[in-house]
Amino acid sequence: MAFVSPKQLETIPSGFLEIAPELIVDIVSRSDRWQNLREKIDEYFLIGVHTLWIVEPKTRTIMVYSSPTAATKYDQAQITAASEALTGLEVSVSEIFRDVTMKDPASCS
Repeated sequence: MAFVSPKQLETIPSGFLEIAPELIVDIVSRSDRWQNLREKIDEYFLIGVHTLWIVEPKTRTIMVYSSPTAATKYDQAQITAASEALTGLEVSVSEIFRDVTMKDPASCS
């Protein structure tokens, strides 16, 4: 998922998105490996993404990156904020995972 503010959207001619989103949310799948995620994290920030959320269903956590090396981990007991572009947005981590049921969490490695 990506978020581009209305202000940035005004600068886009019709066609393809050629600017970096302010926020990207990447959900870790069962087949994802952290080495591949590290590469994606670097790529996102190289193109100018402001904030990146890595959502990990297995651990029910969200890692919020403000740079490739600066991240804060949020668990189900916490609320997280997105980025400067989404001032005022607060998301309860427990709400994100509220309806998530995993038959075999061990298989999500």
